Amino acid sequence: SEDRSRWGTGEVTISGVTFHNDRDEEETDFRTGEKLVARIHFRAQQEVREPVFGVALFDRNGIQINGPNSYFCDYRIDHIGPGRGHMDYIVAKLPLLPGKYLFSAAVYRKDLRTPFDHRERSYSFRVIEGQVREHMGLVQLENSSSL
Repeated sequence: SEDRSRWGTGEVTISGVTFHNDRDEEETDFRTGEKLVARIHFRAQQEVREPVFGVALFDRNGIQINGPNSYFCDYRIDHIGPGRGHMDYIVAKLPLLPGKYLFSAAVYRKDLRTPFDHRERSYSFRVIEGQVREHMGLVQLENSSSL
């Protein structure tokens, strides 16, 4: 059967994504405000010049929350490979409220049109209750009130 959640040329393959806390320990449960590192593990069959790594976050209903990539974030990568490596997507202070979140990871040619490997909503993590009192919606926004 065809895997509709994965596509690409295969010159670079994503072997998995692991999530890590601020102590670099592998974790799947996080709290609002904590650091989250999504580690994208890959293997390049040969040297690949100027690849672009991208991620996307979705809520449990499939609504996309964000979708940054290394090109738009001005993080230029000269080359990867050949061999194994990893790319970290770092959220210093997770703004997400409790719930299950789906995670996509991809690596593309520098033209941003040709995927080496795209893993759509193939990974997940949870945000659990913590010190945050807010619980409506998806994100905690820094805010204040005035009267």
